[in-house]
Amino acid sequence: MHYDAEVKLSKQSLMEIQKLLNEENDWTTGAMDEALSQILLRFKLHDHEAWKWRFEDTFYVDADTALKVSLIVLIVVAIISTELWSVVCWFVQFRRMFAVCFFISLIWNWFHLYMVIILVLLTVQDCLAKAVLNR
Repeated sequence: MHYDAEVKLSKQSLMEIQKLLNEENDWTTGAMDEALSQILLRFKLHDHEAWKWRFEDTFYVDADTALKVSLIVLIVVAIISTELWSVVCWFVQFRRMFAVCFFISLIWNWFHLYMVIILVLLTVQDCLAKAVLNR
């Protein structure tokens, strides 16, 4: 069986434990007992699903969205780096790549701001509806 334990360790209780462990001749366990009794807060069975790694928890974006954005960036890089454009120097290619990425980021940021505004408006609308219903 696997268990999850939530512990809270203060500096005072840590000092008491270290003091007891460092001093071999002083075996008064009252302070140690008090320190240990305050450490354990919650003790429950281990939930394997809660500890499973998820892409969204690490990168704060869906895996599908990250894949689509990566594909778009790869297409843009492929278009800029094709044979037709490779006859110019690398600095001109870099400027073109920067310009394309800049315009894509502008569109992306406007879309993000639009989503945030819609979310705020929906939240305000829900709050107003709840306030009207509570009257």
